[in-house]
Amino acid sequence: MGGPLAFWLSALNSLQQPLTDLATALAEEEPESIIHPHPISGPLDIWQRYQFLRYHIDLHRNQVLALGLKQ
Repeated sequence: MGGPLAFWLSALNSLQQPLTDLATALAEEEPESIIHPHPISGPLDIWQRYQFLRYHIDLHRNQVLALGLKQ
């Protein structure tokens, strides 16, 4: 998608606080009762969705870091 590496690192790092806030807000909820549809994976409970987001963010963070090493 282009753009400077510093921008993408900042964008990925900016997601940490919203994800932390979400985990705090959901701490007392029953994870199995909060279902969110995913267009490819189908229905995921909130913790499955949260784990997917963590994986996805880490995947892209590693891609960005690998690009930085190549420069």
